[in-house]
Amino acid sequence: MKKPDKRKSFWQMEKNRVAFRGGSYALILSAVVLAILIIINILVSALPATLTKYDISSSKLYSITSNTKAVVNALEDDVTIYWIVQSGMEDEVIENLLEKYDSLSDKIQIVKKTPTFFPPLPSNIRMKLSPIIV
Repeated sequence: MKKPDKRKSFWQMEKNRVAFRGGSYALILSAVVLAILIIINILVSALPATLTKYDISSSKLYSITSNTKAVVNALEDDVTIYWIVQSGMEDEVIENLLEKYDSLSDKIQIVKKTPTFFPPLPSNIRMKLSPIIV
């Protein structure tokens, strides 16, 4: 019988060791890059919607105009916007718009209420309601 060549065996082991080391470095580098991306994602998600969401529609339908910003900046009294919506039935467009209003001024507060648990509005608030119902 033929004896195995020790040199071949040694070189094969060395080749495997180098490949294992290279694979280990690649795995560690991939884990570090993934961790960095996750941290960046968490930090970006904490930014306000005004910095992360852009209106690219041709008519700027989902943007707040400069006139609206001027009115909001001139507010003297606190304003509460009641968003009466069934839980799970929220419209993302309206939610984004309300977030933009909320971030414009400290005088604006958004209150989300479920219609089944929200009692009827008092008459003094009902008279101030906008005729627009979304």
